[in-house]
Amino acid sequence: LTPEALASAGLGEADWEHLRLAPAAGLARRSVAHDLAMLWHALADGPVSGFQRYAVNPAVLLVWRKDLSPHFRLLAPDEFAALEPLLDGASFGEAAGRAGEEGLLRFGLWFAQWLQEGLFSAVTG
Repeated sequence: LTPEALASAGLGEADWEHLRLAPAAGLARRSVAHDLAMLWHALADGPVSGFQRYAVNPAVLLVWRKDLSPHFRLLAPDEFAALEPLLDGASFGEAAGRAGEEGLLRFGLWFAQWLQEGLFSAVTG
């Protein structure tokens, strides 16, 4: 599901409240305590000086398929807390409501990024 496809779906303002999205094919998530980004670079480029086995900050690893390519990204706990309801079947309105009035702008920016990255495959309701 691309931002363009969602924009052209002809959704009215009231439709967004009940909008539900299907996660991308193969999307999996796991809390991690290792610095996976640095580990990935160490495996690809050889040893990295100062490599730390454990991450300084906790994160959630997302792995998914976009078209035929595998993708991964580490999310900070606050971003994952905003995304998780959508992955678990909550409506857009429910997920946005959890962000609160102060967090709504950030939720909107994250939502645009999630669409761009291909974290959702379809509108389901």
